[in-house]
Amino acid sequence: MSEYGQFFVSLPVVPAYEKRGRYAQWHISRENLWKILQNWDCVQWDRCSDSRPSALGKYHATAITRNTLSAPISGYLANNTPIGRVLYHGVGRDSIGASALGAEKYDPYHTDPEVRNPPSGRFDEIHSHYTLNVVSKEQGYQILSYIHDILNDGGKVVISVRRDLTSAGRTPANAAVTKPST
Repeated sequence: MSEYGQFFVSLPVVPAYEKRGRYAQWHISRENLWKILQNWDCVQWDRCSDSRPSALGKYHATAITRNTLSAPISGYLANNTPIGRVLYHGVGRDSIGASALGAEKYDPYHTDPEVRNPPSGRFDEIHSHYTLNVVSKEQGYQILSYIHDILNDGGKVVISVRRDLTSAGRTPANAAVTKPST
């Protein structure tokens, strides 16, 4: 197997929302993100399949263009209002999601060189939807470390990962379901 693929990712905190066979979503403060990074061995990152890696100027093989909001962004906006300066990290082809969030866009592999440029300054809210599932655990650590560094004190990161992937006897049908936290 290559080091590239799709992964079942689980962070060592209860998701704010998890829908069986679809996605899990965490709303994590900067302080709690730091704790996760310090205890990285507790993060679950299981390979589900091989895939080609992203390359400069090329989207990941799983990136799709959307005509409607993704389920994680739609669900988030149904219960939350983005705060302050917002970044969509790993935006890929999801311009509609970035627009709905009122977010600046960043993706180091985007076809648009302007979107590939790292943003300047810090953010109050950073979104990463369906990105961690397509990077290695080491790359995930680098991404979340970078997000931590550009997130304001008191800010939050909203992370969504796929739950329709199978790994190590886990299937979408037996994935956990939790309700949004208040």
